[in-house]
Amino acid sequence: MRVGVDTGGTFTDLVADDGRVVKVPSTPDDPARAVASALASVGGERPAVLAHGTTVATNALLEG
Repeated sequence: MRVGVDTGGTFTDLVADDGRVVKVPSTPDDPARAVASALASVGGERPAVLAHGTTVATNALLEG
């Protein structure tokens, strides 16, 4: 399985290569917890590829 994950300030989104999409609440104190929660929602298997991005810094810049 290959997945893409975006950790944001409010939600963490995951898209798997088979088309599954998951949205879980973000955990700003430990973003890895939200990523683990999203992975658990799609079966919990360790992905062969995990592409990660974040909008936290972008949003902070845009919102001042």
